[in-house]
Amino acid sequence: MTTAANEAARTAPQELLFLSSRTHDQIQWTEERVLRRIYKRQRNGRAMNYMSVHREDLRLLGAARRLFGSWTAALEAAGVDLPKTTSHSSVHTRESIIALLRENAAAGRSPASDHPRIRKHGKAVRRLFGSWATAREAAGVEFVRKPLSPRIHTRESIIARLREHAAAGQAIVIKHPRLSGYVKAARRLFGSWASALKAAGIPTPERAINRVHTRESIIARLREHAGTEQPIVTRHPRLGGCGIAARRLFGSWASALKAAGLPSRRTRRRRTPRPEREAL
Repeated sequence: MTTAANEAARTAPQELLFLSSRTHDQIQWTEERVLRRIYKRQRNGRAMNYMSVHREDLRLLGAARRLFGSWTAALEAAGVDLPKTTSHSSVHTRESIIALLRENAAAGRSPASDHPRIRKHGKAVRRLFGSWATAREAAGVEFVRKPLSPRIHTRESIIARLREHAAAGQAIVIKHPRLSGYVKAARRLFGSWASALKAAGIPTPERAINRVHTRESIIARLREHAGTEQPIVTRHPRLGGCGIAARRLFGSWASALKAAGLPSRRTRRRRTPRPEREAL
């Protein structure tokens, strides 16, 4: 390459350099060249299925489809055995699906479509049979879906569950995972969660008492909490329910603290300014 050509290449725009590199990289594909590339992939032990070639060598796949009509036809022209070169996920037939369902049932596993051992074959089942029900019928596999037994709560069952939960030493709170499903029923049958606890002879938690807050009750609660030397923050467990009421009655949490004569969090965090260093 001459000096002038080097200088031109150095100053050429990036787009022109990219186009020139693509021009040099173009291959004149022929049927013989496609077959040689297929043989090369086979010798190197590369996967020969459609998706692998699409991911690794898109130009070869495009040339094969253009010259032979399809990738399968190109493999047949090259004499490559298709069953041995397909990917690990074998091509299913009606017989293989039936055998799979019967084998699964013989092992005592559920033939449900969401079973981990057979759900990955859902596309093949729907393509070959139309639905899972048709495939199970063709395989002679029975599948009876167990009906969900609706849990019908009564006042007695709610009281028994609450007493059992309290006897185990668990917290009687609405969001407890072991009480999920009982809260709505308790409110429907007793009118409120507190009434259900009262009927079960369980004392109402302290947080549920005095739901109706006033400015005086908020101030008294904050001062009482400050006497325990606990942090006065809205998310403190002992101040549960006070944060929303304080904002509603005072406008903000800081205003409620100010009304109670307590320093706000920002005030407590404020540090005294450092003394300025003397000039050297």
